[in-house]
Amino acid sequence: RGAFRNAILRDHFKVIITPVGKMPVSTSYGELKPAMVRGFYWASLGQLIPLFARFLGGIFLARTIDPVFFGQQALAYATTSLMWAFVMLGEQPAILRRKTDVDEYLSVILWTRCCIVFLLSVAITVLWMFELLPGSRLVQLHALIFFFCEVPSQIASIYGIYLYKILNFKALSLISITSSVFGASVACLLAYLDCPVAALMFLIIGERLMIATLTFVAVPRWFMPRFNAILFLDFIHFAKYLFATGVIDRIGSKVVDISI
Repeated sequence: RGAFRNAILRDHFKVIITPVGKMPVSTSYGELKPAMVRGFYWASLGQLIPLFARFLGGIFLARTIDPVFFGQQALAYATTSLMWAFVMLGEQPAILRRKTDVDEYLSVILWTRCCIVFLLSVAITVLWMFELLPGSRLVQLHALIFFFCEVPSQIASIYGIYLYKILNFKALSLISITSSVFGASVACLLAYLDCPVAALMFLIIGERLMIATLTFVAVPRWFMPRFNAILFLDFIHFAKYLFATGVIDRIGSKVVDISI
């Protein structure tokens, strides 16, 4: 009965009861329950506090900055988000379901993410050089800045999934809270000092860079990018279905944002 209960928790509630490593250790429901309660507590804080920080910061910026600047930065960021729609291949479910060769698997996924980021960096640079990005030349430059400032957070997100796999919800929540409060606070300060463009850009850039920095600091182990043909093909075979079903929705939503 205990084995059946653990199987239900693992398969339907996505609770990872096998620690990272090669020696699985059985965990009872009584031992999991306190961890689940703490995880729910920290996960809730990690969502509510950043939500209020962004909401209050957005109200202050809306009352301080001319709407023209909002429109320019929104177009620049929507363009960048459209490029990043191609970077998500379903890494999170792939990592969470993995129970063997986890270290090597993470290195392969990190190698894949680095390759995709490099290709996207080349693509957006070429588009910027030939003025093929939407908006004026200044908006195109801001889009380029948004993109390259978000590169560290895109790499760090793989380590963030690792923190989620080992159930370190406290670290994830503190990263989310600190980065959102930092970005919103500095953005409001810049808006108060009459630097509207810098304020709107730092609202996003500051949060992304802080997320990347804190994630690299909080992760207990670092994994270097490494290619393994067998694990790479296994990941691609699993990720291609998730990518095909999700990329259309992501691209569609970003195209709507640009058109608006």
